[in-house]
Amino acid sequence: MIRKALNDAVRWGLLTRNVALLADPPPMRVVKAARRRGMQTWSPSELREFLDSTRGYELHTLWCVLAATGMRRSEILGVRWSEVDLAAATLTVRQTIVATAEGFRPQDEQKSEGSARTIHLDRRSVAQLRAHRAAQNEGKLALGSAWQDHNLVFPRANGSWWNPPAISLAFRRAVKRAGVRPIRLQDVRHTHASLLLAAGINPKVVSERLGHSSVAFTLDTYAHVMPGCGIGGYHKVGRRPTWRCPVLPRGPRSVMTPLAAGSRSNPA
Repeated sequence: MIRKALNDAVRWGLLTRNVALLADPPPMRVVKAARRRGMQTWSPSELREFLDSTRGYELHTLWCVLAATGMRRSEILGVRWSEVDLAAATLTVRQTIVATAEGFRPQDEQKSEGSARTIHLDRRSVAQLRAHRAAQNEGKLALGSAWQDHNLVFPRANGSWWNPPAISLAFRRAVKRAGVRPIRLQDVRHTHASLLLAAGINPKVVSERLGHSSVAFTLDTYAHVMPGCGIGGYHKVGRRPTWRCPVLPRGPRSVMTPLAAGSRSNPA
């Protein structure tokens, strides 16, 4: 993180060189251990309780789609309607919201080659996005010329993009209001990955869904949720025309999504 920040400062002309490049990186085993120590995940019931508690609030659909896709914070804030195909139930990650010398701005350059990817959506997410788009269109008409049209799926109330730290603050407030065990916003991504792997989804599918650089990275990061499942233990589960996101136990006549079972109303 420090190395990246200093690289940005050099690129912006604030520094002449990045002194962090002179430091030796820590051993990989230390990096992996630190990564796992910092990671916290919700159980299916905790995730369900949080999402139920946000019904009726402005960011409910954002939290649901985040939980159902495992997208990065910068990715979900930058996604545009032109990259969402509700008929095909897919979402393509191209644009992100990143820090620049002028503040947070949209950027098409991805973190890695695997970061630019297409994510399959479950049916509940598709329905929620349809309703979200209809509500957004009503808001645009109400604001008229005051609406800033960046074609974003999850903009602020005036159409402009969210700053990533601001959405993290909104998440912490929502968690506190819900009364569930506190985790970081990036831990929702970890929760998504952990629950998929624990359900037996092929690690290669999960790795591609998360935009990881390699399956090995995914296995290293989430090995603790895959007892007995190594490189040779891939389950033969591939993509289907309709993506089912197995983050909750299947209920009667339900699609496996974060809101598929046990939902309860919690008006604002």
